[in-house]
Amino acid sequence: MAFGTGGHCEEANLSLSVGVGYVTGDYGGDGSVDETWIPFGAAWQRGRIQLRATVPYLIIDAPQDSASGGQGGMSPGEDSRSTESGLGDIVLSGTLMELVTLSDDAVVDLTGKVKLGTADEGDGMGTGENDYSVQADAVKFFERSLLVGTVGYQLRGDPDETDLDNAWFYSIGGIRALSEGADVGIFLDYRQSTFSEGDDPLELTAIFDFGLTRQADLHTYGLVGFNDSSPDWGLGLSIRHRF
Repeated sequence: MAFGTGGHCEEANLSLSVGVGYVTGDYGGDGSVDETWIPFGAAWQRGRIQLRATVPYLIIDAPQDSASGGQGGMSPGEDSRSTESGLGDIVLSGTLMELVTLSDDAVVDLTGKVKLGTADEGDGMGTGENDYSVQADAVKFFERSLLVGTVGYQLRGDPDETDLDNAWFYSIGGIRALSEGADVGIFLDYRQSTFSEGDDPLELTAIFDFGLTRQADLHTYGLVGFNDSSPDWGLGLSIRHRF
C-alpha cells in the first residue's frame, strides 16, 4: 500500500529490496495450495512522485489443475500434486502523494498500478494477462500513529478460456510507532473475487517494521484469511536499503 508521509524531499531517492513470503490454503478444495515467492523490488521517489517495480520468483506446490486468479482468489484443482516455479507477475506502480490536502494532518494519495501477465498461465501461476488498477489512500496523521483507508478498482484481463471479473477493493488499518525505529500495524483487506462464483477474499494482516541501520530496514508480516477465496495463513519478510 502506498501512502503519504506528511513530507517529501526534492532530491531523488532510490531504494532496493528483497524478501520471501509464504501463504497456504485449500481455497475450498481437497488439497492445499502452497505458494512461496521471492520478490525483488525497486522504488524511486522525488518530491511527491513515487515509482515502484516488483519482480517476483514463484514456487507453487498444488493440485495440477489449480488456477490462480491473482489477488482475486484461487481456483483449486483435484488432480495429483505438482510443483511449478518460475517468474511471477511483474508489478509496476506510480503514486502521486498528497494529491489532495484535507487538513494539516490529513491527505489523499493516488496510485496507478499495472500487473503484467508474466507468470506462466499454463503452469497455473497466473492468468497470463495484464491487470490495471487505480486506488486512493486517505491518510490521517497523529503524533505517533496514522490511519489509512483505501478504495480502488481493478480491471482484470481475461484469458482465452476463462472470464475474470473486474473488481472493487477496500482496506482500512493503521500504523503505530513503538520507538524511533520500530512500527507495528494492522490492516483489514477486502477484494471482490476474480471468479463470479467465488467468495470475496477477506484478510487481516499484521505488520512489524524495524530499522536495522540509518539506511536499511526490515519489514515483516503475518496474515490470516476468513473464507475459501483467501489463504488460511501466511508469513513474510523483506529487507530494504535506501541510497
